Amino acid sequence: MAENIIERARDYVLQLLLSKLPNDMSFHNAMHTQDVVKAAIEIATESRFTAMQSEIVTLAVWFHDCGYTTVYTNHEDSSKIIAADFLNRNNYPQEMTVQVLA
Repeated sequence: MAENIIERARDYVLQLLLSKLPNDMSFHNAMHTQDVVKAAIEIATESRFTAMQSEIVTLAVWFHDCGYTTVYTNHEDSSKIIAADFLNRNNYPQEMTVQVLA
């Protein structure tokens, strides 16, 4: 299940960023998000996170800047709404969704 939800999140977020991010958003873009995900996975691996901890962190990082597709100020709140909606639609466990959004 882990790879499935992470792959679906990756595909969803990349499509969202590529299609809805304002053209003048030169830093918090798809490439930046991919770089942050890569770094987070490296840190989780080196820190010996459990598979579940790694999954939660990876999902959180995929969604961390997607709120910029709707609003610049307080984009974090928008990112959480987008993530919660995606995770709910994908039947992700509620107790884990809370951790992704934390």
